[in-house]
Amino acid sequence: MIKLIVLDFDGTIADTRKVVEKSIKSSLEKWGFKVNEKFLKALGNAPLKQILPLVIDRTMMRKFLDEKIHLIAKDFMEGESKYAGGIKLAAHLKLLEGMKERKVIMSNNVSSFIEEVLSNFKIKFFDGIYGADKWKNKIDAFKSIMRRYNVKSNEIVYIGDRPVDVKVAREVGCVSVAISSKISWSSRKDLLDAGPDYLISDLKDLKKIIGKINQKK
Repeated sequence: MIKLIVLDFDGTIADTRKVVEKSIKSSLEKWGFKVNEKFLKALGNAPLKQILPLVIDRTMMRKFLDEKIHLIAKDFMEGESKYAGGIKLAAHLKLLEGMKERKVIMSNNVSSFIEEVLSNFKIKFFDGIYGADKWKNKIDAFKSIMRRYNVKSNEIVYIGDRPVDVKVAREVGCVSVAISSKISWSSRKDLLDAGPDYLISDLKDLKKIIGKINQKK
């Protein structure tokens, strides 16, 4: 029986790609670093600190992280906050409010930005928000969430729009639902190649998927 729904934020709940890319590009260029395609492709797959080596020479990395990372992070968050009002949410997101399962957000974005966007739309039905500022990696985040909500991995559905989300779900042992919609960051082909348990194109399909899962159990 599914008891908990864990959702990614960027590309799953909210159309944030342009805002995130614009904010991080502006922040890094301010400190003299040029953003490349490899970095942009990795953006969203892991917290900012983990992908910075793609634009910063590794020999400079430790010194840079000690001295500048908090400033770049601050610039990034301020940039995101500046554009938060222009972000759109996924179609039919509010339908999740009527589902009995508890719902939390786990994202590589920062918690304060997620909270600001949800507040702008008066979304209050999430039981918890776990941004990258609250964990080291998504596996550890999942373990913390399972303890917090007293659920087993097979009682969780994880919805995300990136192949890495499918991989995380598989490692944790929960049901993976990939979403390929107009706001997703990955292509439908890439998601299919990742081998999710289910693939949907709209959050409104989630209720039916969970119903099928519960019938099997």
